[in-house]
Amino acid sequence: FASHTSDHFDATVDKSRMIEGPLNEDFLDYGCGDADAGFRLHHIQMDEISQDKKLLAHYRYVTIPGLNAFASLELRGQYVNPDVADTFETFMAERVAEQRESLLAQVPKSIKRAHVDKGIKFSRAEFVRDILFNHPDGFRLKPKVFTKTTSKLDKGRQVPSTSTKDHLPYFYDECPFAFELGEHIKSTRILETNIRGFRKKYVVDGMVRPVYNLHVAVTGRSSSEDPNGQNTPKRGPIAMEYRKMFVAPEHCFLLEADLSQAELRIAADMANDPVMLEIYRTKGDIHTATALIVMSVTMETFKKLPKQEQKDARTKAKAVNFGFLYGMSWRKFIAYAKTQ
Repeated sequence: FASHTSDHFDATVDKSRMIEGPLNEDFLDYGCGDADAGFRLHHIQMDEISQDKKLLAHYRYVTIPGLNAFASLELRGQYVNPDVADTFETFMAERVAEQRESLLAQVPKSIKRAHVDKGIKFSRAEFVRDILFNHPDGFRLKPKVFTKTTSKLDKGRQVPSTSTKDHLPYFYDECPFAFELGEHIKSTRILETNIRGFRKKYVVDGMVRPVYNLHVAVTGRSSSEDPNGQNTPKRGPIAMEYRKMFVAPEHCFLLEADLSQAELRIAADMANDPVMLEIYRTKGDIHTATALIVMSVTMETFKKLPKQEQKDARTKAKAVNFGFLYGMSWRKFIAYAKTQ
């Protein structure tokens, strides 16, 4: 019976969006089977967990409260303001069109002619490679990162990567076109994925219901998907406009809270690092301290900088502190520092 019920349910229901479906007999039969299996497994595992007091404490005071909080979020959903979403979509569409027009004006006609049949699109890797690396009339940049499938081949068979995360940032300082292209690709991704795709796929009755996980991220953090309701862009004017789409229900408000540098504080304690511990004991700012080292300036000189420059330097220092804490390799660290 259980197998037949599951097969029928799988064939007739989109299981990724079950929370938005009707509470009918099929749903109850399918759901009760899972609940029964989970309840039986609970009794077996609790006997094992109870033998370890620390593990039991984590289960009671971290896992279960965390699961309940996220389950509540999934059930209630999060409101999306349709008017703000419309305005933001229009703004991003105009921005993407302007960026594309500016980029196309900088591409030599010979390269455009070579790609007119397949499409003059910056989403096409072949088109971008000709502009940046391959074509004699292009920028002729020297590739530093290659595609995963060709990176270990001999030089004549390696294909340059066009990743805005891992490769293009290397050229932002020497080639303004590369920076402009990176911004255009990011804007296009926000428009197509974070706005249009997001609204079409996830907004139901004016709300989104993300899925939350406590077991996916290798760092031990919680994570979210379908859509990501936990990590929304927060820096820059575009990010601020994007965040305005998410609103609180009537008579409620949104609260944003953060554990300040939790991982770094734990790392300082575990490593018994005297410099880090001293910074925290004296209520210092470890990101500013790292920024002074990266910039090779004194605190006195740093404080004389404009506030925005101080903020930017501190943000870059975060890439150093968090990147190496999580074992980031030097190559990935460079790209992360430039892009994040």
